[in-house]
Amino acid sequence: MNTLTHLGTVQLNTERLILKRISLNDSYTMFANFACDDKVSRYMSWDTFNNEKSVYKWLTEWQEEYKKLDTYYWGIFLKSNKEIIGTVYLFTECESSNVASISYCLGHDYWGNGYVCEAVKAIIDFAFNEIGFNRIEAYHADSNIQSAKVLQKVGMKKEGTLRQRCKTHIGYEDCTYYSILKDEYIND
Repeated sequence: MNTLTHLGTVQLNTERLILKRISLNDSYTMFANFACDDKVSRYMSWDTFNNEKSVYKWLTEWQEEYKKLDTYYWGIFLKSNKEIIGTVYLFTECESSNVASISYCLGHDYWGNGYVCEAVKAIIDFAFNEIGFNRIEAYHADSNIQSAKVLQKVGMKKEGTLRQRCKTHIGYEDCTYYSILKDEYIND
Protein backbone atom coordinates (compact mmCIF):
# COMPACT_ATOMS: atom_id res chain seq x y z
CA MET A 1 0.00 0.00 0.00
CA ASN A 2 1.41 3.36 -1.05
CA THR A 3 1.48 5.89 1.76
CA LEU A 4 3.67 8.53 0.10
CA THR A 5 2.26 11.96 -0.67
CA HIS A 6 4.19 13.09 -3.72
CA LEU A 7 4.33 16.87 -4.10
CA GLY A 8 6.96 17.42 -6.77
CA THR A 9 9.90 19.77 -6.58
CA VAL A 10 8.45 22.52 -4.44
CA GLN A 11 10.51 25.48 -3.30
CA LEU A 12 12.17 25.14 0.10
CA ASN A 13 13.98 27.90 1.97
CA THR A 14 16.76 27.66 4.52
CA GLU A 15 18.71 30.34 6.32
CA ARG A 16 21.08 30.98 3.39
CA LEU A 17 19.60 28.99 0.51
CA ILE A 18 16.64 28.68 -1.80
CA LEU A 19 16.04 25.14 -3.07
CA LYS A 20 13.91 25.24 -6.20
CA ARG A 21 13.42 23.97 -9.73
CA ILE A 22 16.17 24.78 -12.17
CA SER A 23 14.96 26.84 -15.13
CA LEU A 24 16.47 27.17 -18.58
CA ASN A 25 17.57 30.67 -17.55
CA ASP A 26 19.94 29.07 -15.04
CA SER A 27 21.98 27.23 -17.69
CA TYR A 28 24.83 29.74 -17.92
CA THR A 29 25.31 30.07 -14.15
CA MET A 30 24.97 26.31 -13.67
CA PHE A 31 27.68 25.77 -16.28
CA ALA A 32 29.95 28.45 -14.84
CA ASN A 33 29.53 27.51 -11.16
CA PHE A 34 29.81 23.73 -11.28
CA ALA A 35 28.78 21.83 -14.42
CA CYS A 36 32.06 22.70 -16.19
CA ASP A 37 34.26 21.68 -13.26
CA ASP A 38 36.13 18.36 -13.31
CA LYS A 39 36.59 18.63 -9.53
CA VAL A 40 32.81 18.34 -9.20
CA SER A 41 32.00 15.80 -11.90
CA ARG A 42 34.74 13.36 -10.93
CA TYR A 43 32.43 11.88 -8.28
CA MET A 44 29.18 12.20 -10.23
CA SER A 45 27.40 9.89 -12.68
CA TRP A 46 27.65 12.60 -15.35
CA ASP A 47 30.63 13.90 -17.29
CA THR A 48 31.78 17.49 -17.16
CA PHE A 49 29.73 19.65 -19.52
CA ASN A 50 31.77 21.21 -22.34
CA ASN A 51 29.68 24.34 -22.85
CA GLU A 52 26.62 26.21 -21.69
CA LYS A 53 24.63 24.97 -24.70
CA SER A 54 24.94 21.36 -23.51
CA VAL A 55 23.70 22.38 -20.04
CA TYR A 56 20.76 24.18 -21.66
CA LYS A 57 19.89 21.06 -23.67
CA TRP A 58 20.07 18.88 -20.55
CA LEU A 59 17.88 21.31 -18.60
CA THR A 60 15.36 21.33 -21.47
CA GLU A 61 14.91 17.60 -20.98
CA TRP A 62 14.54 18.07 -17.21
CA GLN A 63 11.64 20.49 -17.64
CA GLU A 64 9.45 17.53 -18.67
CA GLU A 65 10.50 15.60 -15.56
CA TYR A 66 9.37 18.48 -13.35
CA LYS A 67 5.79 17.84 -14.48
CA LYS A 68 5.81 14.57 -12.51
CA LEU A 69 4.84 14.79 -8.85
CA ASP A 70 7.37 12.10 -7.89
CA THR A 71 10.30 14.09 -9.33
CA TYR A 72 12.48 15.85 -6.78
CA TYR A 73 15.42 17.74 -8.29
CA TRP A 74 16.38 21.02 -6.69
CA GLY A 75 18.87 23.64 -7.65
CA ILE A 76 20.75 25.05 -4.67
CA PHE A 77 20.58 28.84 -4.97
CA LEU A 78 22.27 31.35 -2.70
CA LYS A 79 19.83 33.84 -1.21
CA SER A 80 22.53 36.50 -1.30
CA ASN A 81 22.91 36.61 -5.10
CA LYS A 82 20.22 34.20 -6.41
CA GLU A 83 22.85 32.12 -8.26
CA ILE A 84 22.71 28.35 -8.59
CA ILE A 85 25.70 26.70 -6.92
CA GLY A 86 24.69 23.03 -6.91
CA THR A 87 21.90 20.46 -6.99
CA VAL A 88 20.13 17.96 -4.73
CA TYR A 89 18.25 14.96 -6.11
CA LEU A 90 15.81 12.85 -4.10
CA PHE A 91 14.85 9.61 -5.80
CA THR A 92 12.23 7.08 -4.75
CA GLU A 93 14.13 3.80 -4.44
CA CYS A 94 11.19 1.67 -3.28
CA GLU A 95 7.69 3.12 -3.25
CA SER A 96 6.14 0.21 -1.35
CA SER A 97 8.70 0.47 1.47
CA ASN A 98 8.86 4.29 1.49
CA VAL A 99 12.59 4.38 0.75
CA ALA A 100 14.38 7.23 -1.02
CA SER A 101 17.96 7.98 -1.92
CA ILE A 102 19.57 11.38 -2.00
CA SER A 103 22.51 12.72 -4.00
CA TYR A 104 23.99 16.16 -4.40
CA CYS A 105 26.73 18.18 -5.99
CA LEU A 106 28.14 21.61 -5.27
CA GLY A 107 30.46 23.93 -7.12
CA HIS A 108 34.06 23.62 -5.93
CA ASP A 109 34.26 27.31 -5.05
CA TYR A 110 31.47 26.78 -2.50
CA TRP A 111 32.88 23.73 -0.71
CA GLY A 112 33.54 24.00 3.02
CA ASN A 113 30.78 26.52 3.80
CA GLY A 114 28.12 24.10 5.03
CA TYR A 115 25.81 24.71 2.07
CA VAL A 116 25.34 21.04 1.20
CA CYS A 117 24.58 20.11 4.82
CA GLU A 118 22.05 22.92 5.00
CA ALA A 119 20.38 21.83 1.76
CA VAL A 120 20.37 18.10 2.57
CA LYS A 121 18.91 18.71 6.04
CA ALA A 122 16.04 20.65 4.47
CA ILE A 123 15.42 17.86 1.94
CA ILE A 124 15.50 15.18 4.65
CA ASP A 125 12.97 17.14 6.71
CA PHE A 126 10.73 17.57 3.65
CA ALA A 127 11.07 13.89 2.68
CA PHE A 128 10.08 12.61 6.10
CA ASN A 129 7.48 15.17 7.14
CA GLU A 130 5.81 16.11 3.87
CA ILE A 131 6.21 13.13 1.53
CA GLY A 132 6.19 10.38 4.14
CA PHE A 133 9.40 8.46 3.47
CA ASN A 134 10.57 6.15 6.24
CA ARG A 135 14.19 5.70 5.14
CA ILE A 136 16.62 7.85 3.20
CA GLU A 137 19.81 6.39 1.81
CA ALA A 138 22.95 7.88 0.29
CA TYR A 139 26.34 6.64 -0.74
CA HIS A 140 29.67 8.10 -1.70
CA ALA A 141 32.70 6.84 -3.58
CA ASP A 142 35.31 5.95 -1.01
CA SER A 143 37.70 8.55 -2.47
CA ASN A 144 35.13 11.29 -1.78
CA ILE A 145 35.93 11.94 1.88
CA GLN A 146 34.10 15.30 1.94
CA SER A 147 30.83 13.60 1.03
CA ALA A 148 31.27 11.17 3.92
CA LYS A 149 31.55 14.14 6.27
CA VAL A 150 28.34 15.66 4.87
CA LEU A 151 26.38 12.44 5.40
CA GLN A 152 27.63 12.13 8.96
CA LYS A 153 26.86 15.78 9.77
CA VAL A 154 23.24 15.43 8.59
CA GLY A 155 22.72 12.50 10.95
CA MET A 156 23.09 9.55 8.61
CA LYS A 157 24.61 6.32 9.90
CA LYS A 158 27.17 4.27 8.05
CA GLU A 159 25.80 0.89 7.01
CA GLY A 160 28.45 -0.77 4.92
CA THR A 161 30.46 -0.90 1.73
CA LEU A 162 29.44 -2.11 -1.70
CA ARG A 163 32.42 -3.23 -3.70
CA GLN A 164 33.04 -1.39 -6.97
CA ARG A 165 29.56 0.17 -6.83
CA CYS A 166 30.44 3.22 -8.92
CA LYS A 167 32.84 4.32 -11.60
CA THR A 168 34.64 7.62 -11.06
CA HIS A 169 37.67 9.30 -12.62
CA ILE A 170 39.79 6.78 -10.69
CA GLY A 171 37.92 3.79 -12.13
CA TYR A 172 35.64 1.38 -10.30
CA GLU A 173 35.42 2.32 -6.65
CA ASP A 174 33.90 0.87 -3.55
CA CYS A 175 31.07 2.97 -2.13
CA THR A 176 30.08 3.45 1.47
CA TYR A 177 26.35 3.48 2.21
CA TYR A 178 24.61 5.60 4.81
CA SER A 179 20.99 5.95 5.89
CA ILE A 180 18.71 7.77 8.27
CA LEU A 181 15.33 6.50 9.47
CA LYS A 182 12.32 8.65 10.18
CA ASP A 183 12.12 7.64 13.84
CA GLU A 184 15.84 8.46 14.31
CA TYR A 185 15.29 11.85 12.70
CA ILE A 186 12.22 12.67 14.79
CA ASN A 187 13.83 11.54 18.06
CA ASP A 188 17.16 13.26 17.41
